[in-house]
Amino acid sequence: MRYPGIRVGAFRRTYPELKESLLAELADLAYASALGAVWNGTEYELRFPNGSLIMFRYAETIKDATRRQGPVPAPGLRREDADPSGRDRVPRVEAPVGPG
Repeated sequence: MRYPGIRVGAFRRTYPELKESLLAELADLAYASALGAVWNGTEYELRFPNGSLIMFRYAETIKDATRRQGPVPAPGLRREDADPSGRDRVPRVEAPVGPG
């Protein structure tokens, strides 16, 4: 609730991966209803009372990710991060979670 109106994308390579991981954990937490969040299972979006939004999406390739985020690339997503196999997988981004 610290950043009103923020829009966050939570990505996995496929929707089945989303359902088995992030969405399963979210369901265990009652879709953040204790925080006043509202889950839209059709759009795979979690909206908070302060206007913040988490969008759960797939992104197998950099092309998929840029299609989702528009013409302005997200920080840390560079063409040089393409998978050497030629599949252009989106690089894994990790950040600490929790207070502080």
